[in-house]
Amino acid sequence: MRDNLRGEELKIWLRHAFKEDKPVALEDQLLWMKEAGFREIECVWRYQNLAVYYGLK
Repeated sequence: MRDNLRGEELKIWLRHAFKEDKPVALEDQLLWMKEAGFREIECVWRYQNLAVYYGLK
């Protein structure tokens, strides 16, 4: 982002990101997928607050 935005525009985006980007527990995200009709939901990789997961619909 820093390579493409400068000055005030960068400050606006960073403020927004820090205010709005809140991690949600993986368990909650997997539950939301189940509630949305996905099945065979699986987390295939997890490291700190990052994860790769999928489900079939």
